[in-house]
Formats: sequence, C-alpha cells, structure tokens
Amino acid sequence: MSTNPIPRAEPLKSVRDLAMRLNNRAWDLVELERRTAKETIEMVDAAYGSRALWRMATDDEDSVERLRAHHVVACACARARYGDQALRAARMAAEHERRFTRGISEFDRAMTLVSMHLALLLHPGAPIVEPLMTLIDGLEPDEAEVLSRLFPWPRFRTGQGTQASRVAVPT
Repeated sequence: MSTNPIPRAEPLKSVRDLAMRLNNRAWDLVELERRTAKETIEMVDAAYGSRALWRMATDDEDSVERLRAHHVVACACARARYGDQALRAARMAAEHERRFTRGISEFDRAMTLVSMHLALLLHPGAPIVEPLMTLIDGLEPDEAEVLSRLFPWPRFRTGQGTQASRVAVPT
C-alpha cells in the first residue's frame, strides 16, 4: 500500500481526458456519411463510454458535459438505427435541459432538438421541424454548420440564407 495516495484531482483529470477522447471519436463516427459495422459498434460504444465517464468526472449534476453526453448517445444511436435507445437518450437530454439551465447555450438547446428529431425519425409519424429550424436560424454560422452535418436528408445547408434550400422532410 502506498503511503502517498494519488490526489483525487489526478484520476478525475484522466477520466475527463478519456471522456473527451471518447466523445470526440463518437462524434467523428456520427458525422461520417457511411460506416462499417465495426465503426458503428465503435461509435455507439464510444458514445456510451463517454457518457458514463462524464458522470464519474463531474460531481455537479448540473454540468453541461452531462447534457452533451446525452446528445452524443442519442445521435450515435440514431445513426446506428437503434430507435428506442436514441429516443431514450434524447429524452434524457431534454429532461436534463429542463431541470438544469446553467451553462446551456443556444447551440446546446439546438442539439437537444436535433437529438430528439433524429430519434423520432426512427419511429412512426413525422417529427415537427419548425421549432428546430427556428432555433437553428438563430445560431452562429459555424454552429449551424455543425448541425447541418447531422441531418439525414440531402444536406440541410446553412449559411446560404434561403429557406427554399432547406428540405424539411427526410428522403
């Protein structure tokens, strides 16, 4: 047994670092147009792993990292076509956002709507896109471009300034 215990901050930093790396890997895979079966499994595992690690790394339930972890799980599951898991994670994001508001940006709010929208596309009925489009219209161009890479229809393009260039129905 060591007489010099490791300070708690050191393991937490390692957990945070790993959570960020898994989060980034999951998003890289989410944004691919096509994935192999192996990449799909890696994407979902990285998303869930990141979310679990963020819970360990953040003592504060009100952390924006926890909200964003729900987003990546919802989007990864939607991309993998795991409808129930995607919807569960999207609902968790919406509940987190409803209960905790500190540090949540308009981009985070848009991501919650995107997560819900992508999850609902895998279930019967068509999601209502107007609240999402309105929120995206108010984002900075670089933020809106990030979201445009997540939509399943033929390239929802932002920054071109025309509502006509937006397709609101998946093809």
